[in-house]
Amino acid sequence: MASVEVVLISCPVFDCDSFINKIASSTSHIVTSGIDGSGLSLKHHPKILSLLGQFKKGKTTHPHEAVIVSGVSDHLSFGFLIRGFPFLKLAEFDLSLLVTEELTLATGTLKQWQDVMAAEHMANLNSHLRANFSRLGLTQIMSLT
Repeated sequence: MASVEVVLISCPVFDCDSFINKIASSTSHIVTSGIDGSGLSLKHHPKILSLLGQFKKGKTTHPHEAVIVSGVSDHLSFGFLIRGFPFLKLAEFDLSLLVTEELTLATGTLKQWQDVMAAEHMANLNSHLRANFSRLGLTQIMSLT
């Protein structure tokens, strides 16, 4: 069996400024108040989670809390090109799959990828996924289930 290779090929592009400005101009809700007061210096993807969590809950300040807020992790999708891993193992997680003889394109929400990484029988794939999510600043968040 070939060694497993995983390459991140798609991740969310989220216009934080437009999101913040539209909410501020449409409502009295300031979605950055908790983040601003927290002293957190967030990379792009953890910041998105914090903003969505605060938007939904009204007081979330940390990306770890945002992941727990129902539905927030369903708004971020990530796609990976995977080689050397049986695609049938991925099918149980309801990911969107495009399969060729050599490669699998697997796309899913942050929540779906968390479920994949929590499954013990996916250990051969998890270190590769973890490395990709780490580059996005999501290492600790991916360990939450």
